[in-house]
Amino acid sequence: MNNIPGHTGWLQIAPTSADGVTNVLGILTAANANGHQVNVKIDSNKITAVYMS
Repeated sequence: MNNIPGHTGWLQIAPTSADGVTNVLGILTAANANGHQVNVKIDSNKITAVYMS
C-alpha cells in the first residue's frame, strides 16, 4: 500500500454521490492490487475524486 504525500493515516472518502464511495474504493483497490498509481483529489482532508494514471 502506498501513502499519499503530505498526508498520514487514513483519509475518509467524501460521499459526493450515491455510488461515489463505492466507485472510489473500487478504483483504489484495483490500483493497489495491480500496482498502478492513481491521482487523488483531496478537499478538507477527504478524498473527493480519484483516477488511474
